[in-house]
Amino acid sequence: MINYFLLSVILSGLFLSASILDMRTRRMNYYFSFIHFAFFLANCGYLGLALSTNLEQALTANKATYIGGCFATPIMFFAICYVCNYRVGKWVRFFLYAYCMFVYVLVLRSDFNDFYYKKVEFGQAYGVSTVFNEHGPGYKFFYILLFGFIFSAVALLVYTYLLKSTVSRKNVRILLAMEVVTISVFVIGRNVAPDFEFMPGVYVIDGILFLYLNRRLALYNVQDNITESLLKKDNYAFVMFDNTYRYLGSNTVAFDIIPGIEKCRVDSKIQKGDMLDFFVDWIDEYSNNALFSTGYYNGGKYYEVTVDRIWYNDKAKGYLVELADETSKHNYVDLLSKYNKELEDRVNKQDILQHKMLIGMANIVENRDYLTGGHVKRTSDVVRILIDTIRQEKLFNWSDEFCDNIIKAAPMHDLGKIVVDDSVLKKVGYLTDDEFAQMKKHPEKSVEFITEMFSGMEDENFLEVALNIAHYHHERWDGTGYPEGLKGEEIPIEARLMAVADVYDALVTERCYKAAMDFSEADAIMEEKMGPHFDIQFKPVYELSRERLEAYYRETRLVKSVSDTDL
Repeated sequence: MINYFLLSVILSGLFLSASILDMRTRRMNYYFSFIHFAFFLANCGYLGLALSTNLEQALTANKATYIGGCFATPIMFFAICYVCNYRVGKWVRFFLYAYCMFVYVLVLRSDFNDFYYKKVEFGQAYGVSTVFNEHGPGYKFFYILLFGFIFSAVALLVYTYLLKSTVSRKNVRILLAMEVVTISVFVIGRNVAPDFEFMPGVYVIDGILFLYLNRRLALYNVQDNITESLLKKDNYAFVMFDNTYRYLGSNTVAFDIIPGIEKCRVDSKIQKGDMLDFFVDWIDEYSNNALFSTGYYNGGKYYEVTVDRIWYNDKAKGYLVELADETSKHNYVDLLSKYNKELEDRVNKQDILQHKMLIGMANIVENRDYLTGGHVKRTSDVVRILIDTIRQEKLFNWSDEFCDNIIKAAPMHDLGKIVVDDSVLKKVGYLTDDEFAQMKKHPEKSVEFITEMFSGMEDENFLEVALNIAHYHHERWDGTGYPEGLKGEEIPIEARLMAVADVYDALVTERCYKAAMDFSEADAIMEEKMGPHFDIQFKPVYELSRERLEAYYRETRLVKSVSDTDL
């Protein structure tokens, strides 16, 4: 039997050590750590009781065993309140802890009077030392403590299980099983084998379950998980200051982004004229304008700067400066600006309409981290190549104006994707039905944007082409496309041409959900889709343009490879 008590102490000590390690990584709730500590002390008391050689030693050890009943039980109750998202008032907690301390004082003084124990004798049971006692009137206070907390915990767990959808039912079932087993073993043990101590084993089992439960609860801690996820991002820097501009600290990413901050001493005040005084300017700007944001350049990258308050106990204690790497977004806006300039150089004064459209598009994109800038540029160039082939080979009787309008309208074909959620737009893998339904709305949104942009303009021919391309470039020749399921020549011919360019670019370029196809594989798919997906009369257009398209994408991939190497 000594080995039974010794093993319970060793295991409880290991669980306590594990909980302390988890607290250092901010993964262990402090209630659970106190529970492990109480279990460990109680089991040490049981071991001391088993090893005692006289009544005085046995009574001292017996007092330690009551740490489990007097303190582990209420702490378990508060831990359950935490799991169930139920907040116990400060004064209620104070009263309950005071009552627990009162009961434990009765235990500590049990060898001085007969109020808690009427009679106590030292003896042996199951080969180990123990005490045989007759309960006095004060023992009722312990029963009130024990059963009051346990029944309250069970009632709260049942209520949470049945009525609260914001708490994991699996976590509730684990806690409910622990409470029921603990009280059942206590009651049954006292009546069936009153001289055998079952509780050390129960504390060990509860300790295992609490370790497992705490690891599960870490998954449901939204604030900590978001904070940890942000801190692990290598493109977000966070710098903190108190209300008097004293430096509180930063994450390691800030050391790479902001020169000199690694030498800044914690609690040092940033003042005008210091190397880092731009933080003071940013915070002052934020104080005058809560929507403040600005840009910061370093190492060839662009960072968007925002400032927010640090809150603690509903009080503003300082400032959090966040620098987010928005190089892709910034480069995309620059790409559109350069592309606008190229278009402006090619067209005459009447084509200022196109320029205004693209400037409007850039302004919208500035408010959204939209990552298809390369797609806009490439598909526009593909359309230009296809139009050049049509013109050179005289494949269609299209006017120069109509051809130019298609080229100018191509960059706007996916403008409506700006309103698609990032979780859908950047998803790696197949979209669900609901996500795809959201994605299919972008052609209609494109029409709304284009209509608003060109409201009051006189070039109705260009507007018609732009609207048709944006609205119908996802329609298919066989009628299986969207948004309206048009079939054959019901689809405007400019949208049919845009579909060829759009799909070809999707095949031969890398996306977040797939790698780029080689040209032979992409060519086989394009040929196969002539008829069911694409208008068959564009087959010679594509085939005659194939060499130029492949040369263009080889050059595009080479430029991207060199750019990635430079980075």
